[in-house]
Amino acid sequence: MSFSEFVRASRMYAKKEWENIVEEAKNDLSPFDDKIFKAAETLDKKQPAVQRALIEHHPGIARLRNRIESLTNYPKDRNLLSRALRPDVVRLMAMRTHRAQMLGREDYLDFVLDTAGISFDRMEGLLEETLGKYLPQAQRLAKEKGLDWENWFKRLKDAYPLEKEPDAEAIVKAVEEYFKGQDWNRSLTIHIFEKGLAGFARKFPDGSVHVKIRPLTNAFSLKTFIHELSHAGLYLESDPDHPKNFITPPTDEFLAAHIEDALINKICTQTEKEAIREIRTLELVRIILSAQFELDLWKRRGIPEERYRIRHEKLLPVLDDKIWTLDTFRSVDSLLIMFYALGQASRDCPREEPDVKKARIPADPAGVRIADYFGAVN
Repeated sequence: MSFSEFVRASRMYAKKEWENIVEEAKNDLSPFDDKIFKAAETLDKKQPAVQRALIEHHPGIARLRNRIESLTNYPKDRNLLSRALRPDVVRLMAMRTHRAQMLGREDYLDFVLDTAGISFDRMEGLLEETLGKYLPQAQRLAKEKGLDWENWFKRLKDAYPLEKEPDAEAIVKAVEEYFKGQDWNRSLTIHIFEKGLAGFARKFPDGSVHVKIRPLTNAFSLKTFIHELSHAGLYLESDPDHPKNFITPPTDEFLAAHIEDALINKICTQTEKEAIREIRTLELVRIILSAQFELDLWKRRGIPEERYRIRHEKLLPVLDDKIWTLDTFRSVDSLLIMFYALGQASRDCPREEPDVKKARIPADPAGVRIADYFGAVN
């Protein structure tokens, strides 16, 4: 198979995944996983995008991942669900590590960090450094806004209402100009839904990009909208003609989080910026705690429930430590949470590489080495 067939299969998977998540379809994603995997087997296995496909879209991993995501074979009760998921989540992690080792990696975490260009020690140090900077303020805000782990997203929306709903078209236009894009109206569609995920973006086989958001009635939804448009810009302005140009999810998430902050400073009013600044602090601390927990899991640092409590109770009390299995990044978006955290943290770090210093958006997003934003790999 050709690389173009790999790209098309990946975009078709993205379209069917969109239909499941946004339109509540019941697509079986396994046939699309299989096409991606078969295409990847014919390509240069030294390329990170190909290696990732050989792991994430392996038939066994794909079937289990899709089962976890669909939840159709699990109890509907949240407490029962979290417990029923545990053996499958643990097994999925083991399968990912096994596949990574077959590709010559030490384990799955080694594969992800090495292809992103950052060492474990550097990753862990940056997360802890950034957490120390923002945790006290996040603790104060969480108490002030009445947040807990159960009501987190609802309270964030209620606590930061906007007096006037922003002009979505004007925001899209500003983001388009930031990316120096042209005529996004032909290829970008915004879907506004009251329910479901706060934000979601995917590129379809025809080259169109679709973004799902909530109504822009609060600063949390506005921040999410700008983040998803950051993804959309990367999808619309990059056209992979070789595996090395195919943006892998960690780089995609890192750059979108980084670009999001720059766009907020460019687009938003002072009132909106002040609200988003507080939301960013809360969200940054929350995702760093989740990222640190992820590292604990992959490094097998004790019992998951205990590590979940140790990490997350730095911000808020944990009433049920079994709920760690319910985080969506555990399956489809494995380890992406830490790259979102690093993307946000990168706004506070001086860039050291000259080719990255000069550009707001890398000319070759797929070639970004995340370590370029933080200095040397080691």
